[in-house]
Amino acid sequence: MAGVDVEAELVAHLGAAGLNAYATLPPAFDEKLPAVAVRELPATERARPWNGPALSHDRDVDVDVFAGDAGQAADLAERVRSLIEGIDVAGLTVARVPYFVRRPDWNKNTRRRGAVLSFITR
Repeated sequence: MAGVDVEAELVAHLGAAGLNAYATLPPAFDEKLPAVAVRELPATERARPWNGPALSHDRDVDVDVFAGDAGQAADLAERVRSLIEGIDVAGLTVARVPYFVRRPDWNKNTRRRGAVLSFITR
């Protein structure tokens, strides 16, 4: 796996912007909305030289945003998209930041939107 901890970098980047961002949602997270959950998905190799180690990887991250109502969730999703587009981490390239779509709500107090973001790491 490439040396960049994408999940940790995203949590730190979003947290530095004042968002409650987590790799693992804490119990009762819905009492501190808005919140962002970041979970890295399995990676794939992008480039490997003959008989050598992988040089780069395609890395996908599932991101959910949670807010008290649908409008707040949509606004938070756009803010997260904008923040991710501006991330500046050595060895990390933003490949795809799609529109966040509505996902099933986990309880009656939260509204959720999400997307799978793609990165390239070296």
